Amino acid sequence: EERPFAEGLKAAMARFGAAVAPSFLVLLYVWIGWRQSFAVFGAVGLVWAYIFFRRFRDRPEEHPEVSQSELAEILKSRARLSAGNHTAHGAVLKHRSAWALCIQWFCHFYGFYFYVTWLPTYLEQARGLNLRNTSLLAGMPLLLAGCGCLVSGWILPSLSRRWSVGTARRLLAYVSYCGAAGLVFV
Repeated sequence: EERPFAEGLKAAMARFGAAVAPSFLVLLYVWIGWRQSFAVFGAVGLVWAYIFFRRFRDRPEEHPEVSQSELAEILKSRARLSAGNHTAHGAVLKHRSAWALCIQWFCHFYGFYFYVTWLPTYLEQARGLNLRNTSLLAGMPLLLAGCGCLVSGWILPSLSRRWSVGTARRLLAYVSYCGAAGLVFV
């Protein structure tokens, strides 16, 4: 029941990180130079990898914060999932929805990488913005995308109760991507 919000939160944090990273990079660049900025980001990544390795586990029973009632619910859900049908990879490729999902994610990440790679250069070179304003404006689409992920994760359970989970997910995808395309066009 909590999966949609958790997924929305995870996806939002990825977008928020990509939205604020350019501003942090510009601050570090001005302060210590570009080479040292890469070293700082690399060091932060190594520290995070260490924390992640020590803190996060695949087995809920290894987490002291997980209560017995929550652990029972997780194990019940896990048993329900493992009792389901397992589909071979080749069979998945025969489904239209799998292909639609692949196309959706291709388009999604094409746009995502446009915003993190090309947009800052465009704003600086074609629009003549300074480095500070470029970093702020380049992060804006990703900041809004993160907000959209949070809203989607919050609203999906109520839409799923009204319609099926698949219909609710498709509706959110249609509204989100059409809205984003409309904003890019404007």
